[in-house]
Amino acid sequence: MLFSKAPSDGTACSFPSRLTIELDWPRKARVEPIDKSHADTVALLDGPLVLFGIKSTGPTFTRAQLRAAEQISPHSRPVQSAGTPMSLLPFFVLAAEPYSAYSKVS
Repeated sequence: MLFSKAPSDGTACSFPSRLTIELDWPRKARVEPIDKSHADTVALLDGPLVLFGIKSTGPTFTRAQLRAAEQISPHSRPVQSAGTPMSLLPFFVLAAEPYSAYSKVS
């Protein structure tokens, strides 16, 4: 038996000592606005992760440019704008760089 059924009295279940749980999160990139009143201020999400732009002042992107950001490493998605490219990274990878979760879209 892999694990025992939870008792009805609310006490804890017992699990084997080597229980492994694997989760498969969808990693589709999507653009989410901050709210309905600010539909032009968006964040890029990679599955469940919010990606942060590494720059003190971010350039303006189009939604298509954000969606086209291809993953080049396990944690990096560079976005190309008319100006300079900006790297997008999940929060747990950031160090002391200035960053922003939201970008303006045109």
